[in-house]
Amino acid sequence: MSTAIDMYLNQISLTGGIPFSVSLPKAPMSINADTMTSAEIREKLQKGYNGIEERRVQNASDAFKKFREDHSHETICD
Repeated sequence: MSTAIDMYLNQISLTGGIPFSVSLPKAPMSINADTMTSAEIREKLQKGYNGIEERRVQNASDAFKKFREDHSHETICD
């Protein structure tokens, strides 16, 4: 493993950057506002507003706290 890290760091030094491209994944078409009509955007927004009114939502910090509690026992494998 240390050899791989040394190679990686040497490539950074030689090329002046990380030795691979970094990019974000493309958004699924179902949530890409650039491809939606105004009616589709309004429909999705209305669905969100309805969720708020029906209390089918939760505070983000509470949601992340619960997620961390639920997944704190998991370990990352090499």
